[in-house]
Amino acid sequence: MLLIVVLILQEYNDNHLNSRKGIKITLKYPIITLTDVGLAFDGKTLFSKVNISIYKGEKICLVGRNGSGKSSLLKILDGSMEPAFGTRFLRPGSTIATLKQSNDFSKFSTLGEYILNGLNELDYHKQKAQLSGLFVSFDKKTASASGGELRRAALIRALILPGDVLLLDEPTNHLDINAIEFLERYLAETSQAVIVISHDRLFLESIGNSLLWIDRGVLHKINKKFSSFEDYRDTYYAREVENIQKLKNKIKKESIWAIEGISGRRKRNQKRLKEFQALKSENSKIKLVSSLPKFKFSLSGKSASLVVEATKISKKYDELQILKNFSFSIRRGDRVAIVGPNGVGKTTLVNLLLKKEAPDSGQVKIGRALNLAVFDQNRDSLSNEISLWNFLSGVEKLDVIGKNDHILVQNKPRHIISYLNDFLFTRDQIYGRIGDLSGGEKSRLLLALLMAKSSNMLVLDEPTNDLDLETLDLLKELIFQYDGTVIFVSHDRDFIDSVASHTLLFKENKSVVIHAGGFSDYAKLTETIVRPEREGLQRKKLKNQKVKILPKRNLNQNLSKKLVAVEVIIEKLDTEIRKLEFFLSNKNLYFENKQKFERISKALVSRQEMLRQAEDEWIRLEELKSDIQ
Repeated sequence: MLLIVVLILQEYNDNHLNSRKGIKITLKYPIITLTDVGLAFDGKTLFSKVNISIYKGEKICLVGRNGSGKSSLLKILDGSMEPAFGTRFLRPGSTIATLKQSNDFSKFSTLGEYILNGLNELDYHKQKAQLSGLFVSFDKKTASASGGELRRAALIRALILPGDVLLLDEPTNHLDINAIEFLERYLAETSQAVIVISHDRLFLESIGNSLLWIDRGVLHKINKKFSSFEDYRDTYYAREVENIQKLKNKIKKESIWAIEGISGRRKRNQKRLKEFQALKSENSKIKLVSSLPKFKFSLSGKSASLVVEATKISKKYDELQILKNFSFSIRRGDRVAIVGPNGVGKTTLVNLLLKKEAPDSGQVKIGRALNLAVFDQNRDSLSNEISLWNFLSGVEKLDVIGKNDHILVQNKPRHIISYLNDFLFTRDQIYGRIGDLSGGEKSRLLLALLMAKSSNMLVLDEPTNDLDLETLDLLKELIFQYDGTVIFVSHDRDFIDSVASHTLLFKENKSVVIHAGGFSDYAKLTETIVRPEREGLQRKKLKNQKVKILPKRNLNQNLSKKLVAVEVIIEKLDTEIRKLEFFLSNKNLYFENKQKFERISKALVSRQEMLRQAEDEWIRLEELKSDIQ
C-alpha cells in the first residue's frame, strides 16, 4: 500500500513540475494493483509473485491452461477472493463489474428480476439502446430459460453495473454469433478497462490489445495482441527446452568431474562443488510444460454411406414455426455445423435428424449400423457433490461386472484412475468433488465419458465451451482424423471454419441456408452477393484498370453466385490440403503412428480429387459466363 501511494505522489509531483513548464500531462495511475499476490489450495500453489496494474481503457486477454488459476485471478481482482499472500489495491472511488463463468439464478423467478436485482430500472433503460444486441424477455422464467438466454441476462447485468473495470469470464459461452459480434463492438468502444477469459480465438483477436498468460504458476504480461500469442508461447517453450538441455549437459559434465576429479583437491574445489549443487537444485525446481490430454475417438465400424436423409420436414410448437419443407442429406464422413441465434431451434433440428422427435410433416430416414456418441453442453447435469470416481463408476453403460474400480473404455476394461489420468486428472481430483473443478476440467470429464464409447457418428452440442486453446486444437485435430460422421452445434467461428464440411445456418426468417464450408466462408459469400456491384467494380478495375460498371442485364447473376460459391470451396479445399501436407511433412509419422499416416494420406488423396473436380467446375462456369457476355 505504501509503495502505491509513493508512486502516485511521485507521478503527481512529476506532472505538477511539467505543468509549470507548460507541458500538458494527463495524470494516469492504476485502478487495480496486485503486489506479490499468490494463491494456494490444499498446500498446492496455484500461482505466486503476481505483480500487475490495470489502467483505464486497457483491453486484456487472460489466457492459460485449464486449472491454471485464471478464474481465481479474476476473483482476486474483483475482491471476492482473498489471496493467500500479497496485497490488492483498488483506487478509492473505483468500481468493478464482473461476469462469472457460472451464475446462480435459483433465487430469481424471472430474468428481469435477476438483471435488475439491487438496481434501479432507470439504470437499464439509460443503456438499453447500447445493449440492443443482447435482447432478452424480462418476463422469461429462469427455470425454463435456455443457456443462451441465461448467459445474455448475466451479461446485460454485468454491462449495466457501474464499473471502471469489467471482468468477463468466458462471456461467449452459449452466445450466438450475432451476440458475440455485438459484444466485440461494445468492448471495442467502451472506455472501461476490460479483462477477458475466453476460448474463442476470433473474439480474443478482436478485442485485446495486451495479454496476461498464466503458465505453471507464473504470470507473464505480454504487450502484444492475441494474434501474436501462440507464436510467442511456442518460441518461449522452445527457448526453455534449449536452456533445460544446456543445464542438463552442464550437470552431466560436472557430475563426471565430481566423481573423478575432486579427491585430491577437495578444499580447493569447495566453491565448484557448491555451484554443482546449485545447478542440481535449479534442475529439480523446473516445472515442465503440462502434457496434452490423451484424447482418442474409437470407430465402431462403418455406417451406411447415406447416414441421414430428411425430405421436406416441417416442425411447429404452437404458433412457433421451427422448420418448413426442409430437405438435407448427410453422407458418411460429413462434418455438419448447425449455426443460428439462441432459441431458434438448432437442438430441435438435431433431434429431428436423429429421429428423437417426429416432424409434423415430411420424413427422415436413418442409414443402417449407426452408432451414436453424444456430447451434451449442459454442465449443470454434473452433480457437484460426488467425486469423479463415483461419476464414472456410476455410468451404467460403462459397468464392468465384478470390478467396481474398472469401466468399459471402447469395449475394453480400464482402471478408472488410469483412464482419468489420460485426461490430466490427478489422484486428488479423481477422489475430490466435481464442484471443485474448473469449467474446462468439467468439459474434459464429459469428453472422457464421450470417448469411452466406440461410435461412427458424433453429436456435439457446444463442445468448445471452457476448453483451453491447446485442448481445443487437439479436439479439432481428432475430429479432423475421425473416420465417422459429425453433427455439431457451435458458435465458435474458428472451430466451425476448421472442422465443418457443411454449415446449416438458421436465418431470422426461420429458413435454413445450406452452405458447403465453414461460417466465415458463408459470411464472405453473402457479403459478395449483397454487394455485387462493388465486387464487379473491383474485378473490372483489376482487369482493365478502368472504372466501369457493366449493365446488370449483361450479367447472369446465377452464374456469378455459383462461381463465387465454387471459389469458396476451392479455397477451403486448398487450406485442408495444406494442413494435411503439413501433418505428412513429419518424417517420423509413418513409424510413430502408421494408422494415422494412412488416414491422413487417404484424406489428402480424397481432397486433391475434390479440388480437381471443383477447379474443373470453375473453368466450366467461367466459360459459360464468357459465352453469355
